[in-house]
Formats: sequence, C-alpha cells, structure tokens
Amino acid sequence: KLIKDALTMYAGLNGSLERITLRSLSLENPCVKSTPELKYRNNKFVFDAGFLGNIAQNLDYRIGGSFGIVENMPFYVNDTINGLLNQFALVYDDVNVLNINAELGFKRSNEMHFWVGADYFQYWMDQEEKPWHRPNFRLNVGGDYIINDKYLVKAELFFQGEMYAKLHHEGEVISEKINGWADLNLGLEYRITDKLSAFVKLNNVLNNGYLKWYNYPVQKFNALLGVSFAF
Repeated sequence: KLIKDALTMYAGLNGSLERITLRSLSLENPCVKSTPELKYRNNKFVFDAGFLGNIAQNLDYRIGGSFGIVENMPFYVNDTINGLLNQFALVYDDVNVLNINAELGFKRSNEMHFWVGADYFQYWMDQEEKPWHRPNFRLNVGGDYIINDKYLVKAELFFQGEMYAKLHHEGEVISEKINGWADLNLGLEYRITDKLSAFVKLNNVLNNGYLKWYNYPVQKFNALLGVSFAF
C-alpha cells in the first residue's frame, strides 16, 4: 500500500500447466469441431503487475499488465476439410504475450453502477504468421440504474479490434483481416414483485452485421421480451 485506501501496488510471478479441453474451447468458440487436437498449454513464465485504488469514495480503478511466455497456445483456424469453412480446428504455437489492461468503476449505493474496462494485446509468434482469431484490443463500457426500486435500466457497449483468419488459396497461406466492431445492447427490467420481473432486451442496437468469427456474421438488431421468476 503506497497511499492508504488510495493507491496499492501489486506484482506476481507464476507459471502453470493447463489441460486444453473440448469444454473450455466450446465455451470460447461454439463452432470448434468436435474432434480437435488437444494438448497441454504450458504457461512457462507469467509476470503481472499494476496499481489499484480509489480516486474518490465511489470511484475505483486498476491499471496493470502482464507478460507471458507460453508453449502450445491454441489458435482457431477454419477447417479446410469442410468446404463450407463453418467449423474451426486448432493450430498451436509458442508465443510471447503482452497484455495491458485498465478498469474503472463507479458505484453509488445500490442504485447506480458504471464501469469501463480495456485490454490491449500484443503477440510475438514463433511459427504462425498471426495470432489467428485473437483481437488486438477489447473495450467494454456499461452501467445500470435503478429507478424507484421498480425499474432497472441497463446499457453496455462492446468494442473489439481487428483480428486475422488463416485461409488457403492455391497452396498459399493468406491472412484475411477481420475488421473491428462495436455492439450496443440496452435493457429495461420492471420488478413486479421481489421475485417476479418482466424485461425487454434490445441487442445490437447499432445493427452491425460484423464477423465474430470468420464466416460467422452475428445477427443484426433483435429484441427479446420475457419474464423471470426467482425461487
């Protein structure tokens, strides 16, 4: 603690050996093929450090970063065995990864929450040309506000930077650029009772038909109405 309740510095050094499973891959990319080559990811060296604290009573922040040396890091590539290119296989590479990140959060009692978080990534590859389907930047801004203990208004904006897909053409590897995108979601919830609520969600309000994975455009603007009951 450099300044009590206002500025704390942290640092850590570690490593680990992780079993890559179909479940963990599917949670990240539901379009991965059912029989990918599974290996162990070896995080040989991971150093992280940063600062965190309070700017004001209701305003928290954290600024940090990490650098890792990783063997057998998985990357998603379109499976060329399937002519539709609608499934993903894995390629592994040894990489050095730099991640710089920051978070800012505001909270006023239980009525209002606001947050913003950003991540920047830099990869140094051993064999592969690009970190396939890994974006170089992510940003998340959101908040929610309770009105009269009955209405809950939510908003969240996601932004992701560019990434690359590995394709093949006439025997040569091609790096296909996938543009960055922005996605805005809005929501309104009406609390009928302590356990029963009705809600409406407006997804992809900006109506962007961006590619989340190569050859996989997301659904444009859509809305969801429903009710929820808590036991």
